[in-house]
Amino acid sequence: MADLPDEMWRQILEIGIRSSNLTYKDLCCVSISCRRLHRLSNDAVLWSFLLSSDFPTLKPLCPMAPSPVLLCLLN
Repeated sequence: MADLPDEMWRQILEIGIRSSNLTYKDLCCVSISCRRLHRLSNDAVLWSFLLSSDFPTLKPLCPMAPSPVLLCLLN
């Protein structure tokens, strides 16, 4: 895992979300697997795309909003 750059991991996560193979629960599980994936899976762009595909009428995430991963883990 350490051999792949962050950008490659971001693309892997994005492809998983775009292909509808990763749900918000999956992304939460990925985020607790290690610090690096927690940081990468907390990307607002990933969550925006994930939420907009599930809830197309939602507005984009506010930059001052609580972390989506934190909200997911609290539920």
